[in-house]
Amino acid sequence: MLYRLYAATLGRLIDIHIRNHLLFKKVILGDPQRVSVHESAQVNNALFYVLSGRIEVREHAFFGQNVCLLTGAHDIGAPLDTRKAEFPTEGRDITIEAGAWIASNATVLGPC
Repeated sequence: MLYRLYAATLGRLIDIHIRNHLLFKKVILGDPQRVSVHESAQVNNALFYVLSGRIEVREHAFFGQNVCLLTGAHDIGAPLDTRKAEFPTEGRDITIEAGAWIASNATVLGPC
């Protein structure tokens, strides 16, 4: 009886997850022109933060769920009141090479 109860609940959760997966491929924070994803790459639930550089995902790269690619950075040596507001606008690019696999819940910090 418990198996049936939990299996039914689990089935609904999986169904919701699949729908979210199909609807939510990537979110881009910043200029979308700074993002280049090859048509053969597989991206799932990814955040592309491009305020401080560009992101390129090359052919046949593939992502697990909930990957974050972050080009932003803050100067830890800056005064406390300006640390959150000031960040570089270039130079923190990220390139995901051909065939690379980025595991679920990974965070990639540029430049790399």
